[in-house]
Amino acid sequence: MNAEPECYGKMFPDLSKTLFNQWLEGRAFKMLVESSGMGLIGRSMSVKLEEWKKCMACPSYRECYDLSMATLLLHQAMQGFGLARAL
Repeated sequence: MNAEPECYGKMFPDLSKTLFNQWLEGRAFKMLVESSGMGLIGRSMSVKLEEWKKCMACPSYRECYDLSMATLLLHQAMQGFGLARAL
């Protein structure tokens, strides 16, 4: 079994570390949550196309994608319990 690359399971940004007004980056996707005071004023998401192509060419792509998606789903579930920022 080959060792996974350092980016394994990190295609998407780590949403538990969301910062306002700063790009949060994963291997192939990045997002920005803009805030002014107490309210959100905008959200942006971007695909890093060259990195995405590298991800798709990687022999660990399928497993990495599955882990990346599972991480997103777990974060979403934690938000429902008010735990997203606690961890």
